[in-house]
Amino acid sequence: DTEEIFTELCGIIDEVLTKPLPEVVEPADQQASLTSLMRLGAVPLNLELSVDDTGRKDGLTTCPIIAVVGGPGSAVDVQCTRLVEKYPHCTHIQAQDQGIDAIVSEVQSQSEAEVIILENFPVCRTQVEEFNEKIGGLCGMLVLDWSETTLEEQGADTTALDQYKTETLPVLGHYDDKDKLYTVTGDRDVDEIFQDVTKVIDRLLSKD
Repeated sequence: DTEEIFTELCGIIDEVLTKPLPEVVEPADQQASLTSLMRLGAVPLNLELSVDDTGRKDGLTTCPIIAVVGGPGSAVDVQCTRLVEKYPHCTHIQAQDQGIDAIVSEVQSQSEAEVIILENFPVCRTQVEEFNEKIGGLCGMLVLDWSETTLEEQGADTTALDQYKTETLPVLGHYDDKDKLYTVTGDRDVDEIFQDVTKVIDRLLSKD
């Protein structure tokens, strides 16, 4: 009977319409990384420099200088330490704890180094200008790119994260525009990250 069929269809439709929708959970690997915020234009990237990088300054080693940076809690120090273990004649300068004059002095003393790794430097406009003025010739910048959510879960300070987004993401954008930014995805096992870090280092060293 047509009316019976219609009544049954109406019952089915009512059941579908009143049934609650399933909760949608975003998988962890789809979380936006901090560098993606920069590339998507979610963060202003106004980095106006008064000093450009015109190349390595006289009297300093001519070996490649590579900056390795990341947000708070990115374990940049761990990756830098492992690079020294893997690459002979690789010098690691913990630059984030020093002023520019101390960094220049360390670079000057590395006449035998084949590559110098600067840990978390330069990470703001002033540091980029200081580097350009007194050292120069940055080979490339490698960023360990974690999602903000993961860094927060690992205990990263909110103020430090805000500072990274405000001061460091514009620096990443600057080097990205110059084709000197190399991104390695975080949110993974430390060994997996290191495998990709070494691929970037090998690529940069082969360009020199």
